[in-house]
Amino acid sequence: MKNLSFVFQPKKIHATGSTLKINFLIVIMLFILNPAVYSQRIGYTDDFENGTLEFSFRNNEGNRPPFIIWGTETKGTYNLTEDGGTFKIEYSRTEGHGAFDRFTFHPFRAISVTENPRIQMELKSDIDLKITVSPSYSSEPFTFEYIEKEIPGDNQWHKYTFELTRAYYSKNNSVQSVDFYIDRGLASAKTGKLEMDNFKMAWYLIKIKDLQAKLVEGKNIDLYWLTTDVANTSKYKIYRGSQPDFFVDDKSFIAETEATTFQDKNLEPYKNYFYKVVPVGKSGEEFFASAEVSAETFVPGVKPSVSVAGINQKTVKKYEKFEITLDL
Repeated sequence: MKNLSFVFQPKKIHATGSTLKINFLIVIMLFILNPAVYSQRIGYTDDFENGTLEFSFRNNEGNRPPFIIWGTETKGTYNLTEDGGTFKIEYSRTEGHGAFDRFTFHPFRAISVTENPRIQMELKSDIDLKITVSPSYSSEPFTFEYIEKEIPGDNQWHKYTFELTRAYYSKNNSVQSVDFYIDRGLASAKTGKLEMDNFKMAWYLIKIKDLQAKLVEGKNIDLYWLTTDVANTSKYKIYRGSQPDFFVDDKSFIAETEATTFQDKNLEPYKNYFYKVVPVGKSGEEFFASAEVSAETFVPGVKPSVSVAGINQKTVKKYEKFEITLDL
């Protein structure tokens, strides 16, 4: 991020009124285009590669003190450093203390979350713990929420996405700060090391929109969709499930394509198939799955029939159960 500064020196000016007006407009445009004057930022990412927990933009502003982005008021519980390209959190809680101790992400200005109300990060821990993410949306009235995730102590990197709740962020559409708690509400002795990388909040997304499924010849399903960013999308991953609200994972993955169409061929008849599409950016980042669509196959020219495959009993007494099995 660059500083834009303007130095005005008094001197004799020879200019027409229109020239002064043009110069004034140029200065105003430069001022508007300076990100430092935005009242609200859209999206924030931190890869922890600059070796500091401060907002470096302010470090060049004369004698003004640096702005601390990542910090804590309970330094006895949390020791925070940025080193080796990660954010390192050394955690130590004594018996009977620190149940609500926390460290905080405090952006230089509020961050708009309307377009992508999510917080995402990669975490690695050497102890099993529960991390609580608490975004603050407003100070008057004080509006915040708690979102919890279980973190395994396997010392391996895992990616976590925290979905923000519309009921909280919709009134202000922005996040003022984010508190992080380890084992919030517990006061038993615990010591460990947690690392964070690739922190993101309300970051830019490529989205799939207008996904449609069309049945062809009773056994093929054609998918069509649009993307919000053609230029920066490298490919699309197709996922299929046999039930609605299926999980997008390796088991449901069926294909990938560079086109915005796909045909799923020679499917079993008289079955419902459900689909989601995930866009992949040119950087390799996989974005979020589309809304779900479905279609049902059949055999052309053959009408489905219904017959009774069996019953539990021929004579049914009063208040007894009668069961029938249908063959569809």
